[in-house]
Amino acid sequence: MVDAIVKTTKSGIWSRIQSKNGTVPTLEIEYAKLMGTKRCVTTGSGTQALSCCVEAMGIGAGDEVITSPYTDMGTISSILTARALP
Repeated sequence: MVDAIVKTTKSGIWSRIQSKNGTVPTLEIEYAKLMGTKRCVTTGSGTQALSCCVEAMGIGAGDEVITSPYTDMGTISSILTARALP
């Protein structure tokens, strides 16, 4: 696993946009199979993952999202980016 991480890091190809058959898209396909789902999307951070979830749920302008007052700014950021109200 460490060798694969080093190889990917050194390659400079870190997203599916850069290579349709590189490490990232291969991971997404194999992980989706492992989880028994159709798709998997890798992200570079928890904030990006939350933004993907907000978009996938169709949350948008004028929607209100209940969240904890004790949370990471990334939680609020993903909601605000979708033009919804936390």
